[in-house]
Amino acid sequence: MRTRITTLAAASAACAMLLLAGCASRPGRDIDGDLALYVAEPVRQRFAGTPRAEPLAAAPALDFFENRQELELKGNLGLISIVRQQAHANWQQGQLLLVTGSDVAREKIGDNNARARFRGLSLCGLVPVFSEYAVGMQVNRTLVMPIGAVFIPIEVTDDVYFSYRYRLSRFEGDPAKLCAPAPGASFAYRTETERQVKENGGRFARFNKQVTINDAVSCRAAPGLQPLSQITPGAKGSYLRVDCEHKDNIENLQRRSLAWVVDAGAYLPLEEVGWQGTIKTRYPRLGYTVGPAVVPAPPAPPAAPRTPTKPVATTVVLAASP
Repeated sequence: MRTRITTLAAASAACAMLLLAGCASRPGRDIDGDLALYVAEPVRQRFAGTPRAEPLAAAPALDFFENRQELELKGNLGLISIVRQQAHANWQQGQLLLVTGSDVAREKIGDNNARARFRGLSLCGLVPVFSEYAVGMQVNRTLVMPIGAVFIPIEVTDDVYFSYRYRLSRFEGDPAKLCAPAPGASFAYRTETERQVKENGGRFARFNKQVTINDAVSCRAAPGLQPLSQITPGAKGSYLRVDCEHKDNIENLQRRSLAWVVDAGAYLPLEEVGWQGTIKTRYPRLGYTVGPAVVPAPPAPPAAPRTPTKPVATTVVLAASP
């Protein structure tokens, strides 16, 4: 039987794309409607009240990135899927980072594929505050149907749609330490989150489940900085590798490695190891915005010539796609 596993990405919808492999049977409760997305007031006050470190306030801001993610399941199945992701990042109040983008995924074995759009708000790229993903999958599988005394294989294609929502309800930790790690330093934090996965179509059993996850995280930074070109060929600057261990009541994510990009003051995921396997991420391109954001001039009346847009910012591409 052709594999029934398709995944999109850790950063986007890995759990949603693994529902066919058992994620749907994970602990959870049936609900109606969608999980409301907002920043809980205690969380907002805690995060937004922590200003960016002074050296980062005037530094170039991470504006966009493209990455390639590869998923290897546990066991001997090897490389399962490849994901290409494009995303744009914007700093909000304090240390809150808003990321929006889209994913395209394909299986290494079989011809299943998926597309997704996502947005998420996080504490400097490390602690998700809320996020939502809309995932469309095309799943190809083989069914064996009895026809008389003979079993005939039949190729079936299903269009399946998932949505995934995440909301942080409680946080314990020091945002200043998390968002400005020093070489060799250690830090820890705790979170309580609500997560929802919903199937909107397809021939599989439909569901809408929500689960509460309590996560204790301990992290340690590497002893020294490394060239950013190690993760983005040709890029200038440096990054600090940070390794984190997670212990939660679901045992979903076990270990995570991230790159704290010094100039941007934000984290980018490098590797995640959980119950489903290992997801590795590489970055062909990164870009910074120098100066204030570009604000287009309003359109002129139809009869009048269009007012030219005055550029007030410069986007610097650190590396081109290979």
